[in-house]
Amino acid sequence: MARGMHGTICSRCYMISLFPVLYDIPVPTLNLNESDVLVWHDINGNESSFSSSSVWDTLRKRGELIPWVNMVWFPHAIPRHAFHIWLIFKRKLKTHDKMKVWDAGSATNLNLLCCSLCKKGPDSHDHLFFECSYSLQVWYSIRHLANMQHISERWDDITAWLIPISKSKSGYSVTGRLLVAALAYYIWQERNNRMFTNLERTPGQLKEAVESTVRLKLASMKFKQSQKTLRLLELWKLPKEQDKGG
Repeated sequence: MARGMHGTICSRCYMISLFPVLYDIPVPTLNLNESDVLVWHDINGNESSFSSSSVWDTLRKRGELIPWVNMVWFPHAIPRHAFHIWLIFKRKLKTHDKMKVWDAGSATNLNLLCCSLCKKGPDSHDHLFFECSYSLQVWYSIRHLANMQHISERWDDITAWLIPISKSKSGYSVTGRLLVAALAYYIWQERNNRMFTNLERTPGQLKEAVESTVRLKLASMKFKQSQKTLRLLELWKLPKEQDKGG
């Protein structure tokens, strides 16, 4: 009950006097035979079962769809390789061309620094992946293992071939993404080793490191039976008993 200047009035009348819109709201019909449930209206106004994931999907900030996301992040990706290739797509690696903007008269003249792999070209994303003569040699020696022998060494050409098939679970799609990510990772590792230590590997040794890493990952996977799969297993010298499952 609520008390006004003219005596006592009922709570319902008092609430309606404060909020006239209540007149337009129908009285809900309760079904005593059913239990109460929580529901949620999603971003499109559709009613769905309440869950923390549905709430987060409605409230989260949405950015622009990135076309290369499936090339970087996929179930069989090697985490450190995936993170590294993400940095390449974002162009966040600390190459010399990126560091020039920080050069404020230091003792090191960044204009004189060059690629530590070939000693000729610039230390930049485009050069390292994979237009440097060292990187190029490794790329040419292993690209056929992912059926990419017709793809040039240019990063844009490689991604233009991989991105359209990156949603596929086929053996060549997964192998191509694993191979490019592993090569990029080891090229960057070799670049840093030569800059900061006396350790050096020949293109052949780097090729073996990339092959060994990808082969080990492929050995833990199962493939569907097909002629392409048999060819892939032969290329990687993997047992054909893997040609099972989904």
